Amino acid sequence: MRIFILLMPLLLLTSNARAEDRPNILFIYADDWGWGDLGCHGHPHILTPNLDRLASEGTDFHQFTVCNPVCSPSRTAIVTGNYPARHGVHEHFASHQQNVDRGMADWLDPNVTLLPRLMKQAGYRTGHFGKWHLSGGAIEGAPLPEAYGYDDAAVWTG
Repeated sequence: MRIFILLMPLLLLTSNARAEDRPNILFIYADDWGWGDLGCHGHPHILTPNLDRLASEGTDFHQFTVCNPVCSPSRTAIVTGNYPARHGVHEHFASHQQNVDRGMADWLDPNVTLLPRLMKQAGYRTGHFGKWHLSGGAIEGAPLPEAYGYDDAAVWTG
């Protein structure tokens, strides 16, 4: 929710700006990435020169929280701006039977208000690259990232 709230003013400010006047936004999200795991955050052994450079040239958030320590709920919170429980997501998306046993749908409803669509409305091209986990990987009929508003995607659904 905090990320969504932080990004909303940026979207409103940039909605009428020309493409060359808008900032590029690169949102990097990783599982089990501790705040101190980057060189720019003081890790004495892990070298992260490219991430350090991105942090020095952009906005590096130092105070934040994650709504859930599990991949699917935390990603749901980021793209919806809501607590994941509002969308019935409280575990990672898995096989159909596992989802049924957990009382979950097989994927996040792609028709809810989503950050990638809001970014597109503000004139941005959007992409999702890497781990997906907003739908069960091998479930027939599962929506692809494009159904969630991404222009480009190369994802691992495992």
